[in-house]
Amino acid sequence: MIDLGSLHRIKSVNIRWNGYAPAEYSIQYSDNGQTWSTDKTFYSDRTTNITHNMDRSGRYVRVLCTRANINMFNYSLTKFNVFGYSATK
Repeated sequence: MIDLGSLHRIKSVNIRWNGYAPAEYSIQYSDNGQTWSTDKTFYSDRTTNITHNMDRSGRYVRVLCTRANINMFNYSLTKFNVFGYSATK
């Protein structure tokens, strides 16, 4: 989970996996770190570098892995960048 420190307009995220990505994972965002909304769910086992455009507001962003790849026993997230700008003035 990434805490952006305050409410931000989230424009995109970049995710890089070490090896295979999970078979199913979601990009989620939240204002309070307790209640989460899903922006997109990915179903993949080969894509190791994803840039996903989005247009959401939140303070927190996370990747929720819900199903491992059948070829791997685990997965490793090596990069998770969030791009956007502060929603407060």
